[in-house]
Amino acid sequence: MDGSISVGKAKTAGGVYIETYGFVAWITTSVALVCYLVLAYVPDAAWRALHLESIAKQLLPDKYWALAVPSWLCVSFFFILIYYHGIVLSHVEPMHSWRTYTDEHRNESHSPNSASTHAVVDSSNVDDPVPALEDVLLTEACRILYHNKN
Repeated sequence: MDGSISVGKAKTAGGVYIETYGFVAWITTSVALVCYLVLAYVPDAAWRALHLESIAKQLLPDKYWALAVPSWLCVSFFFILIYYHGIVLSHVEPMHSWRTYTDEHRNESHSPNSASTHAVVDSSNVDDPVPALEDVLLTEACRILYHNKN
C-alpha cells in the first residue's frame, strides 16, 4: 500500500490535516467570544473589587467599543450589500442597448416559439434527440418568464 491516499483525510502542502485549522478557528472564535462577553458585561466595580482596575484600564478598551464595533460591523454589512447591488446594476446594459440583443457568437433560433418547443424532445429525429443550442430573443425570454396568467 505504498503511496496510497487515505480516503477522507485532506492534507495541506505542509502535511497538516485540514481539520486542525477548523479546530483552531473554532477555539479562537470561542475565546474571542468569551473575551468580548467579559469586556461587555463585567462592571467596573468588579474590576475594583478584584484589585485589577489598573490592569483593566491599561489592557482593556473602553466599554464604548463593546457596542460600537458590533454595530459598526452590522451597518457595514448592510452597506456593502447595497453597494454591491448598485455596482451590479451600474454594469447592466440598458434594455434598448444592442449588446442585450446580439453578440458575435449568436446562434439565432429559426423556428417560432423555439424556447417553448425545446422542452419536449422531437421523437421524429431519433438520430439527434438533443436540439442544437440556440439563443432565445430577449422578448421571447421575458414572455416565457414573466407571462401574465390573468
